[in-house]
Amino acid sequence: MPKHQTLLNRLMSQFPGGLDDAPPQLRKVIETALQESEQGDDEMLRELIDVFDGIDTGALVDSSEPEMPLSDPQVAEAMLQARDELEDADELYAFLTDQIKTSPNSVELHYMAGMYCDEIKQACRHFRDACDATRHHDAETVATVMPGYRVEMAQRLFDAMKLDDVCDVLLPVVNEDYESAPTAIVMLIEALLRLDRDQELSDILQDIDPDPFPMVMYAQALLEYRRAGDTRRGRALLKAANALLPEVAIQWIDPSYDESDDEVTDLTAECLQYAMNMTQGAVDWVRQTLADVIPEFAGPSNAGDSSDALTSDTPLSKRMLAELTDEAKQAPASQQSWRLLHGPVKDKRCNDAGIHYVVVLINDSVDDEGSLRSCQVYQSKPKPALLREVLLRGIVDPILGQPGRPAELIFSTKTDCNNLKTLSGKLDIACVHEAHNVIAKYSIKGMLQQVASMMLDDFNQHGDAPPNATNDDDAKISNLTLDDLRRESSDLPLRGEDQQWLVGIFSPPLFIHHGSGSERGRTGIVINNDDGTIVGFDLSMTAASDNEAFGLLLQTMRQPKVGQPGRPASIVFAPSCAPPGIGENDDWMMVGDDRLEQLFTEMIGDMLLAQSSVSRPLVKIDGITHDQLADLYDAAAEFYLAKPWHSVPGDTLITVYDDSTPGASNRVASVMGQMGQEFGINIFDDESAARALFESMDPTTIRGLAVNYGEARDCIPVDAWNLERYGWSLASPQAYPLITRIAADSQGPSYQCPDSADELLYLTRVLRTLPAYLNDQTPDPSFGLHYGRL
Repeated sequence: MPKHQTLLNRLMSQFPGGLDDAPPQLRKVIETALQESEQGDDEMLRELIDVFDGIDTGALVDSSEPEMPLSDPQVAEAMLQARDELEDADELYAFLTDQIKTSPNSVELHYMAGMYCDEIKQACRHFRDACDATRHHDAETVATVMPGYRVEMAQRLFDAMKLDDVCDVLLPVVNEDYESAPTAIVMLIEALLRLDRDQELSDILQDIDPDPFPMVMYAQALLEYRRAGDTRRGRALLKAANALLPEVAIQWIDPSYDESDDEVTDLTAECLQYAMNMTQGAVDWVRQTLADVIPEFAGPSNAGDSSDALTSDTPLSKRMLAELTDEAKQAPASQQSWRLLHGPVKDKRCNDAGIHYVVVLINDSVDDEGSLRSCQVYQSKPKPALLREVLLRGIVDPILGQPGRPAELIFSTKTDCNNLKTLSGKLDIACVHEAHNVIAKYSIKGMLQQVASMMLDDFNQHGDAPPNATNDDDAKISNLTLDDLRRESSDLPLRGEDQQWLVGIFSPPLFIHHGSGSERGRTGIVINNDDGTIVGFDLSMTAASDNEAFGLLLQTMRQPKVGQPGRPASIVFAPSCAPPGIGENDDWMMVGDDRLEQLFTEMIGDMLLAQSSVSRPLVKIDGITHDQLADLYDAAAEFYLAKPWHSVPGDTLITVYDDSTPGASNRVASVMGQMGQEFGINIFDDESAARALFESMDPTTIRGLAVNYGEARDCIPVDAWNLERYGWSLASPQAYPLITRIAADSQGPSYQCPDSADELLYLTRVLRTLPAYLNDQTPDPSFGLHYGRL
């Protein structure tokens, strides 16, 4: 009888009536094990049998441990009985507090009292007492039991945004068995980062093994960036972290990216998201570094050869495979170890292009670890013939390194090992099966995803110039001097005896996309002052320089948007872009005044408005003044710096009472940002709209005002432009305020410009006073607002 059939019979003996007797989830696991067994991999089947054998013998059951080991047995028994018999939470809490009077050293009494009391301040006291009571118990038992208790206590405190108390509860866990409750470490890292207790966190991270806690290296990289900016050490830490969990960085820089299937990846991204967003420049740093963190997978060394970029699922013919095998036999032998990896890709962009499965062959040797020998992408799981082709190409025509054969080839599954054993034997290569641990699986999945994406980029860009490539003419134009401009334009005719051009160059919030990122471009405009037409326009200027306007002018003279090529009679520069020395003893070029600067500001504002989702910018709201808008942006910046999301849970609704307006209806506020993904505040027009959203998640009834913070690219372009041009307050480059009125219908919420100046003035008052209320202080009464929690 085949070996796997014997194993199967042992497993099925647990279910006399067949698999239909098994619970659905267990049945699914068993079916997966059976499928792998049929393919030659019995590992999962054996593990299942061991589990069932352990249950039969009682080896997996240990009832000797008390349920409440940090309390006297009599107290523990009384607590368990009360918990079972008292259904009312208030009665149970009263029982627990009464028991504490006679048994103050019971950890579980304080812990349970903190979980059942209503007031969060009282819960904090109970949790502190629970931690203090550990001094009266066996240290080994405390180290084993307390991490789980600490997680439960910290979770309640975290929900109430009592972050200092969270740290007090969790800090001792670093000296306990925290691997039994890994969430404790995750929550501690997040809380310390939110509180900017960087040195304390840095010391703690030194003692935590990043193997079971890969978020440690991401946290270390972020701390290094906070301390010293973009450093070699910081990039090295980020590279090491990305090798373990590559999708974490992608989730940070691309909010639209779907969550991964890996719980550790999602937990790490969520844990550090807040600190990333609050650290000025951190997201951009990760975005810029991401392309470099795994340089060995940047693509083939020969950029002009993309023949391997996208391949067919059809294997080579027997003749071609034989020829490739003969060539591989002639390749020199080495002592290297190689590893064959493959897996599915779930990136939408890759899947839309027909890439669903990636196979890579990498050098696993110490002297050249991680270098890519061969890689292929397929539309379905590759058959053994395709895997053999990947191996042969890695030997004969490697992407990196010289042709050659390894001494051994490592496989993650026994099936792959068996399928390639014959070919490997012909090539004198030993086959080794080595199952991956959990961390390796996370690393492999992200690596395969990145390989597919990079290969797709290489395929799509083959034959095209790189995003920032320039030809010789471009380089000459960008480096023009005034003398060059005069000489290059001297043979062009005069466009008119009195024609005057106005020149402005600015950096509006428009972004040029290239590769995996984008950068803020510079916009150059040349206007014919005679008739107001735009004769020159360039959105793609990226590098600012003293003489950049000369290149724009020469392009416009040679290829104007309106009219025939030629020179103007005179040129006037906006003050902000005037090249040095212009206007000195020169009748052709001069510098304009502030009125010209304002002309361009309004022109670009109109251009940006056409690309915005709103019908008008804030500056065009009837009755609003620039001073009032400056005050609004001051209040928005102060609100962001006050970090009110530290002080209140995300599901808290706060009633806003307007004392200054007789008969005014109350509104309801909700602070956003507790999870670090989007900071801001919603002010709903009435309680019913707020409750509809929070209780039924119905977005079709939302009405109110909103302030959301983000980068310039996330805001309404025209409002971000006006903020910058008028010098209004900005808390950080990650804190551009998006100020809108939310309206909703059956299609969901839409975001428009607020209705009136009164709404903006009301919003200013809320932003000024709400943080004080959330910090248990009395808001300034002169603003005419007071608050209460629903």
